[in-house]
Amino acid sequence: MKDKYKSAVAQLDCESGIIGTAFLIDKKRAITARHTIDEHLESGSKVFLDFVNKEFPQRIEAKVIFPAEPYIGIDIAILEINEEISDISPLTISSRKVESGSEWIAYGYSNTRRNSGGEVFSGLVKQANMQNISHEQYDLDLACHHPQIIDTNYEVSGASGSPILINDNVVGVLSDKVPGSSIGGVSIISCFNILKEYTNLVLNDDNHCETTGFNYVSINPPTIMQTATLSTLQAEVVQAKDTTKQLIKDFPIDSQATLLQRLDEVVSDLINLSPDEIDNYLRNYRFPYHINDGDIGLEQLIEILTLIKSKFTDAELVFNDQIANLCIDEHLDYYNLLVFAVRRHTKMPEVLLEIVRTRLKTPSGKRAIKRGETILPYPIIMDNCSGHKKMNLCRNCQAEFSFDNIIKNYCSLDDDGYFQGIEENNLGLLKDIKVLCANCIRDLHNEVVNIDDLLKQIEEMIA
Repeated sequence: MKDKYKSAVAQLDCESGIIGTAFLIDKKRAITARHTIDEHLESGSKVFLDFVNKEFPQRIEAKVIFPAEPYIGIDIAILEINEEISDISPLTISSRKVESGSEWIAYGYSNTRRNSGGEVFSGLVKQANMQNISHEQYDLDLACHHPQIIDTNYEVSGASGSPILINDNVVGVLSDKVPGSSIGGVSIISCFNILKEYTNLVLNDDNHCETTGFNYVSINPPTIMQTATLSTLQAEVVQAKDTTKQLIKDFPIDSQATLLQRLDEVVSDLINLSPDEIDNYLRNYRFPYHINDGDIGLEQLIEILTLIKSKFTDAELVFNDQIANLCIDEHLDYYNLLVFAVRRHTKMPEVLLEIVRTRLKTPSGKRAIKRGETILPYPIIMDNCSGHKKMNLCRNCQAEFSFDNIIKNYCSLDDDGYFQGIEENNLGLLKDIKVLCANCIRDLHNEVVNIDDLLKQIEEMIA
């Protein structure tokens, strides 16, 4: 889940002792589950919202503007904050009907994870639009795949009031745990009339929603990827997601929930890229860079990003940089360059040398050489390349032939050589480069026995 969403989700804290989660829908209003403030309504105690995921955490007092009475009615409450919050983007809410089988994600502060920055929940909608809402107080039955709330040691209390998101739009509010591995939820559509009355929401002809006197909040925003090209890409992303799920099944059982969660995040991030961003990224990820037809490597990209994010949860795509296109930890200066060979079985030295050629033509590359810096300072992860041992540059699985000798032998095949006098002085441009083949990351399912082992191996490979 993106950090900008997490920053809009606050810990709810009542003086009466009840705790929960709430989230901003505009600069002065937030939504939570009604049962989290029932005792407040009865006792008149104060309610506070703690925005712990902001750059500068902030605690703000709030008052309940709906409902007026405790313990009855739909499980939703609306809060008004005493001071306007200008440095957090409210979440986008949607009145669209929730469909059974949809994948959902939420973020909240369960008792188990309350003191560690909160937790992402994810799963499938088991049943939507339940008719017994007046009795059960919620209309969504959500199968929770992560975390394992069926575990008796896991306390889901405190997550009540968390936003339920589908395709980056809030479609409901977490209510309470129900028998089995499910959580009840209140859909936005079921309480939309309440929201309109107490937040001045107005559904316009253009199918957007706004709050009078506050910043714009979009309801049912324009469909992402409206062009033919991006519609095709979106379909390919969904197809690649299904394929990646098959790969995940090969990993230890205790790691699969985490991997499925990261897969959801990767797919969401890719779908939400603008047309220019996705085109730019794929052009710099594919080798040779000038080829526009053939396999675009989307499936492989999703697989590798999912595995990397299982350890480096904040990993993000990097654009318009010749030496890195993935940041896994900017604070530790951990970056990677992902390269997908469009032509299957392209030899690794060919890929490496062409990247170096391109780099040497740039001012930053020329400056790096003058300063004696590594021409490509971050590990390169090569995908779809030849596994020929005599030309395998992967420093994880290659042990039979040295990196230096592979480069020398490959260059000697060219009458002109690659660098004039490479044996004497120019190998220094290459020998410190770290290359990793993507198959080493995928094949971890054959080597690891549990989630801890998987995370350790990925860290050792990537960082």
